[in-house]
Amino acid sequence: MLRNRSYLSAVYCFCFNMQNAVALWMCDPAERDAVVIKNGLNSWTNKGLCAVVEIIYARTPLEMDAIRRAYRVMYKCSVEQQIGLKSSGDEKKLLLALVREDRPAIIEPDMESAKTDAEGLLKAISSRPIDKSSIVKTISIRSPIQLKATLDYYKKENRHSFGKLVKQEINGNFSALLGVAMKYAKSRINYFAKTLYKSMKGLGTDDATLVRILVMRAEIDMQEIKTQFYKKYRRTLESMMISDTSGSYASFLLFLVGATQDEIQAVGKIKHLFTSWR
Repeated sequence: MLRNRSYLSAVYCFCFNMQNAVALWMCDPAERDAVVIKNGLNSWTNKGLCAVVEIIYARTPLEMDAIRRAYRVMYKCSVEQQIGLKSSGDEKKLLLALVREDRPAIIEPDMESAKTDAEGLLKAISSRPIDKSSIVKTISIRSPIQLKATLDYYKKENRHSFGKLVKQEINGNFSALLGVAMKYAKSRINYFAKTLYKSMKGLGTDDATLVRILVMRAEIDMQEIKTQFYKKYRRTLESMMISDTSGSYASFLLFLVGATQDEIQAVGKIKHLFTSWR
């Protein structure tokens, strides 16, 4: 009886995950982002809020405008209103700042601004109490390219990373949310490779994170992410996915990352073992 219940639970999770993956894939980009933001805010979890930062920090002003329109049509309220209802304190201030500030795309960073910002970050983190408002302002107004230049300058001058200092000096969700923006700015590809690995590492799978990244990056930079994944972990992304997912759900996710036919067919062997266990 216990085995049957476990099997039914596994089947339910499989169907739920498959449905969510396909539904997200069928949305246009702005709608996908709106769904992720809504789900992240409703989760009331650190992981959910990190997903929100991942979206709103990375998007250009034009993309954010499209997200705002989609969100209002889909959920009958603004992104800002939802953030106000579903977050509080420093996390709320950061999320609102990231949504409201324009971060125009640039090709080359302004090194004078990077120097000034790095000095400002050092002053803010050294203050007692820590000047969190200044940190939020710097991160929210700078594009990933510009913020990377700032963080690189900070590390060069101070011989430690600002991100590590934030972890030491600031506790809780706020530190994690700042970390998402900084890690994305330092290396978008490395950020996604590491986040995918964490979603499958150990017992269980963080399906929400796995699906989000695979669906959203499939047609953008998935090949670069796969290359970095292998370089960092010495195994292919596909092999780890096959170990952690099964059936049509696994086949669909493997299709998203451009897996070979042999890799997709390998899922059938896993599925056979699963049905035998029942």
